[in-house]
Amino acid sequence: NKNFFKILKKIKIWSPDLVNTQTRFFLTSFIGLIFAKINKKLLVHTEHGTDFVKLSNPIMNIISRIYDFTLGYLTISLSDHVVAISQAAANFTKKMGGKEVAIIFNGIDLEKFKKIHDIDRNAYGLENADYVITFIGRIIKAKGVEDLILTFKRLNINNTKLLIVGVGNDFNRIKGLASYNDKIKLLGEKNENEIIRILS
Repeated sequence: NKNFFKILKKIKIWSPDLVNTQTRFFLTSFIGLIFAKINKKLLVHTEHGTDFVKLSNPIMNIISRIYDFTLGYLTISLSDHVVAISQAAANFTKKMGGKEVAIIFNGIDLEKFKKIHDIDRNAYGLENADYVITFIGRIIKAKGVEDLILTFKRLNINNTKLLIVGVGNDFNRIKGLASYNDKIKLLGEKNENEIIRILS
């Protein structure tokens, strides 16, 4: 793949002292591993996952499992240091060859939220009296968005809206589940500033 060599070339030009890869399941993490080992750089892998990827397509599920037990396993087991974002991620990472795993929870820069004033709730289809449940992430089966929508519909709570922010392989299917329900808003992909406004 042309992009593989382009990425390696760019990293070589930057010549970092440390390589930090994020989530074993992305090919860029494996590229980071190769670069770090070839160039004798310190490799710190940060793992976000807590289980093997589960996809709706059974063949893709087998391929993803093979990837996890080969390239994913190598990325974690050959890293100089491994960081997990939760205890569950740490437990999973140890199964994937991680030796000493440090846990560093995801943080939130509260200063960014202090700057937000006068939110236009109407822009998101919200009334002033509405309670809001918000999901922000990739729209894939493993994230449980379908479960969230089905539970939300079943509970049918008054004055409550569900905002779903993100895109992914499951977006069209989730859009179908959410259709004809004015309490569920699919907002698609948003940048960091918009996400901060939505959370505010």
